[in-house]
Amino acid sequence: PGTRPNRLSVTEIQRLVRDPYEIYARHVLGLRAMPQPPSAPDARLRGIALHDVADLFSKEPLTGDVEADKARMLGIARQVFAQTVPWPVTQHLWLSRLARITDAFLAEEEARQAEGKIAHREVKAEIDLGDPAFTLVGKVDRIDRLHTGGVAIYDYKSGKPPSLDQIRHFDRQLLLEALMAEQGAFGEGLSVVKVGHIGLGADTKSPSYALGQEGPLSADLETILRDFLTLLSRYRKPDQGYASRRIIEKQSYRGDYDHLARYGEWNEADPPVVTRVGQ
Repeated sequence: PGTRPNRLSVTEIQRLVRDPYEIYARHVLGLRAMPQPPSAPDARLRGIALHDVADLFSKEPLTGDVEADKARMLGIARQVFAQTVPWPVTQHLWLSRLARITDAFLAEEEARQAEGKIAHREVKAEIDLGDPAFTLVGKVDRIDRLHTGGVAIYDYKSGKPPSLDQIRHFDRQLLLEALMAEQGAFGEGLSVVKVGHIGLGADTKSPSYALGQEGPLSADLETILRDFLTLLSRYRKPDQGYASRRIIEKQSYRGDYDHLARYGEWNEADPPVVTRVGQ
């Protein structure tokens, strides 16, 4: 148990559920995948670039003039793409894609700003959990203080936002950020009313979900904390191994440590075998 990680980020918890071997390789063996320079534009780079666009755009409220707001957003995108995307053709393509969904994005943003005011952007913090001893680290894309009281936590998403079931069982980033906010990680007095995603891709729908046992996520602070502590406690037990590709979402998933786990000599139909390493 002493070699098992006692500090993870909210984005790593999904890996702990879906592909625990990645957590084992990174935090127990101390291995890091070698960074590869981008040889072609990919979804990860596009996500980073669009995230930067949305964050910079959110520094100022909407003016009420749709054409002016659209021009400002596309101007920011043009600058961000020029700085981060080293392919002129890709810059033009991504800018054209963004232009096609900007009206829909602005309509969604108008609805969000009618509900509240942006209070925090890109804020990073951590909380310490007493039993088991564990530090949870997280960075929230955006926290809005709602006019009706409480706050909403949002995460920018360039791909398809996770479904309700995915958030409830696997992609628990927003729920864990809500837990951190309620415990004062991002400032005192934050009561999280709802969490949601802000779509930046072809699907601009921005679903949000009210918290509480009666809400669609069936999750309040006590439930979120209890479920998370149960997960952590399970991985404190020596008989709980870090299985590779435990509950992957798609067969096409490729992990950074698949080769280390000798994936290919076995497949997901084979039951994991517990092997003790060290004392």
